[in-house]
Amino acid sequence: MMSNHQTQPDFRESLAAFVWVLYSDLATVITVSVLFVLGSLPVVTTGASLMALSEALTTVVTGENRGGPTSERERVSLFVSSFRESLVRGLPYTTAILVVALVTSVYGVAFVSAQTPTLFLGSLIGLYAVVIVPVWLLRAASVTVRSPATPGFRASMKEGISIALERPYFSVLQLTIVGLLGLLSTFFPALAVVFAPGAITVLEVISYEELAGRGATDIATAYRGVDA
Repeated sequence: MMSNHQTQPDFRESLAAFVWVLYSDLATVITVSVLFVLGSLPVVTTGASLMALSEALTTVVTGENRGGPTSERERVSLFVSSFRESLVRGLPYTTAILVVALVTSVYGVAFVSAQTPTLFLGSLIGLYAVVIVPVWLLRAASVTVRSPATPGFRASMKEGISIALERPYFSVLQLTIVGLLGLLSTFFPALAVVFAPGAITVLEVISYEELAGRGATDIATAYRGVDA
């Protein structure tokens, strides 16, 4: 997938766009975050819920100045329809999330019991994976929902890591913000339900647009215009 954005990626502009979107569309971020959590409750539908979250917020954010869905009802409807369409294609995403969660939990419990250096290292790697893998899956979802060819899971994951490795500093900064949001959610669990999923996805939508799309400046300009 070729990028339409030719200038050097600017994380500051992406961060500005991120803040503007959260400020302008906070109600949507909260709504889709709750829908994501509810859609993930059966566990097996977690991947479908993640795909729906990605598609809904991608459509909302990138369509702000191009006639995207404007009412909350339209945005909820978009999430629900995408969720239904993603029940099968979301299964590999569910599997990846469950594997990371299971392995991290096993190492964590084992380390608490035995407290050996090897188990500590495994637990530490698992904690990093808890942040990295969901972001990688969101990137793969971005590739999938933006491509008219609807690539498979492996192709989307490969394209996602390729984009990330082209600008590693950008990816590290993105992961840092996601980690901070995750840390805040451990202290304020309500954030994990009503804010963090949507906010992390908004960050991914904007990051992808800056790295492989038309640029975050378009998003920031559109949202500044809304509030002007």
